[in-house]
Amino acid sequence: MKNDLKHLRRSELIDLIYEMKKREIELQTRLDEAEAKLQAREITIEKAGSIADAAVQLSGVFQAAQEAADSYLKSIKAKEKELARLTKQAKKNMRD
Repeated sequence: MKNDLKHLRRSELIDLIYEMKKREIELQTRLDEAEAKLQAREITIEKAGSIADAAVQLSGVFQAAQEAADSYLKSIKAKEKELARLTKQAKKNMRD
């Protein structure tokens, strides 16, 4: 290659340098675009991880809320039974 370049005229060398520089710019542009796409994918992956973490945390919150609601309903039902028992006893006492 080195010997081939020695036989080229100055104008041919300039054209060759110009084409090589043009190719370098084109490759740099493609590299920049690929890096931008990679960064966008990494951000998407990070967000997906964050969303998954948030979903897991929300799942825990919803589970705790469900347990609290179940406990509240159980308490209300127990009080309702107690109230029914007291009402029945009061009615019985009124008859006696």
